[in-house]
Amino acid sequence: MTINLRKKLINLHTARRRKRTIGLVKEAVARFSKSDIDKIKIHHELNEFLERNASGASFLWSKLKLNVEKSADKVEVKLYSEKAVPVSAVAQKPEEKKAKQGDESKAAKKA
Repeated sequence: MTINLRKKLINLHTARRRKRTIGLVKEAVARFSKSDIDKIKIHHELNEFLERNASGASFLWSKLKLNVEKSADKVEVKLYSEKAVPVSAVAQKPEEKKAKQGDESKAAKKA
């Protein structure tokens, strides 16, 4: 799940962004998982990430990627990591493919 928080945080004072960000994340996850806000638990790594980065200006230009795990009694929200996604689901970006093809063509020209 990806959340773009820029429009909602751009006009806030930097001291209030972290608390507001956590609220916005909970609202978006509640809408996404169709559950109650009270059942949503934010993982400590995500909380620490927001605490370190939410007040900075560079945080506004990035999108927040999250993993959402829903169980019977709660919904847990974690930072996105490729370890949680199966390897077959992760595709190479076109830029990486071009870079690898460029390296191969340079090696062929030298030989």
